[in-house]
Amino acid sequence: MDLDLIRIIDKFFGQILALFLIGYAFLKKFFFGRDDDNSQIKKILVIRFFGFGNLVLAFPAIKKLSELFPGAKIYLLTINKNMHLYDGVTFIDKTLYINVNGFKNFAVSFFKIFFLLKKEKFDLAVDFEVFAYISVFLVYFLGIKKRVGYRIKGYLRGPLYTTSVTYNNEQHISKTFYDLIVTLGAEKKENIELIGLSVSMKDKAVVEEFLKKNFIESSDRLVGMHVGSGQNFINRRWPETYFAKVADFLIKEFDAKIILTGTKEELFLINNTIREMKTDTRRVVVVDSLNLTQLAFLFKQIRIFFCTDTGPLHLAIAMGVPTVSFFGPNTPRLYGPSLNNKHMYFYENISCSPCITNYNAKMSSCKKPVCLTSISAEKVIASLNGFIERYLVSGNKNSNNLVF
Repeated sequence: MDLDLIRIIDKFFGQILALFLIGYAFLKKFFFGRDDDNSQIKKILVIRFFGFGNLVLAFPAIKKLSELFPGAKIYLLTINKNMHLYDGVTFIDKTLYINVNGFKNFAVSFFKIFFLLKKEKFDLAVDFEVFAYISVFLVYFLGIKKRVGYRIKGYLRGPLYTTSVTYNNEQHISKTFYDLIVTLGAEKKENIELIGLSVSMKDKAVVEEFLKKNFIESSDRLVGMHVGSGQNFINRRWPETYFAKVADFLIKEFDAKIILTGTKEELFLINNTIREMKTDTRRVVVVDSLNLTQLAFLFKQIRIFFCTDTGPLHLAIAMGVPTVSFFGPNTPRLYGPSLNNKHMYFYENISCSPCITNYNAKMSSCKKPVCLTSISAEKVIASLNGFIERYLVSGNKNSNNLVF
C-alpha cells in the first residue's frame, strides 16, 4: 500500500469527519454532561500501527501502563508488518494485526478486527499514533469511554479523546510516548530506558543455526549494516556506495565480517551494496528472512551496527548494540540515540532538514537528499578510530539499556 496516499486520504477525510464528531460531542456534553468512565480499568486497548521502531520506543510506556493497572488485560493493535515483535512480552495479553498487504486485505482485516474489538468492551484506549485519524476514529466508534491520545497542531484529533496530550516536538519520541502514561498516574521521568526484547529458545535456535550455516563464530569481528529504510520515505537511506566503502574499510583494515540486513523487498539495495564493494565479498552475509525477535537476537551477536534512521536502529539500541547512524530528513533530536561513547550519529543540520515531521504526516517532496549524501563515507571512516578500537577490535559490548 502507498503510505503517502494513505496519509493524504486519512487527513482529508479525517478532518471532515473529526469536525462533525467534535460538534456532536459538544452538543452531547452540553445536554447530557460528561460521560467519561472512571470505573475500574479491567481491559485496555493500545494502538500503534506503522513503524516497528516506534513500537520499540513505546515499549517502556506500555510496560509502565501494565504496572499502573496490574489487574487489567492489555490488547495491542498494530499491523502485520510488526508481527512477532512483542512475542514473549508478558504484560501484553493479546496482539491483533491489521493486514496492510493491499487495500482489499486491509479493508477485510480492519472491519473484522473492529467487530472483534467491539465485543471486548474496553475500559481504556491509549493511542500512540501521533497524527493519524484512523486510530482515534476507531477508539471513538468502539465506544471506549476513556480515551487517551495526542493533540497536534494542524489536526482536529485532540477533542475526540477524553484526555489529550500536546505533542512535544522538542523531546525524544520515547518521552512523548511516556507522556500519555503520565496522564494516567505515572510519575514523569527525565530519562526513559529502552527495553530489550524477550527471545524464545526457538528463535535463538533459528539464529544459532543461521550463524553456524554461514561459518560465523563468536570470535569473529561481526559488523551489521542495514541499508534500507522501509516504506516510510525512502530518501532516508544513506547511499549504498557509501555503505560499501565503509564495509571495504572494515574488512581490509580489521578483518571484519559484514552482515547486511533487510527485507526481501530491500534485496536490490543489499545487492547494490555488494556490487559496489572492492574487497572480498565472501566475507559478507545477507539476512532477509528472520522475524523481528530473531533479528533482535542476531543483533546481540554483532559488535557494531551501521544503520539509517529506521526501525532496526531502535531495535539494535534496545538490544544494547553499539551503533553508527545517519540522519537527514528526520532529526536525531526526536529519534536518535544519545551521543555517548557507545553510539554515534551523523547529521548535517542543513537549512531544509528535517523535512519529514509529525506535523506534515512524515511526507516530503524532496528528490535529492543532500542532507544524507553530504555525509561522505570518508568522513564517517575518519570519525571511527576510537569507536572501532573500543567495540570492534576489543569486542567490548556493553549491554546496558540506553537512556534518553
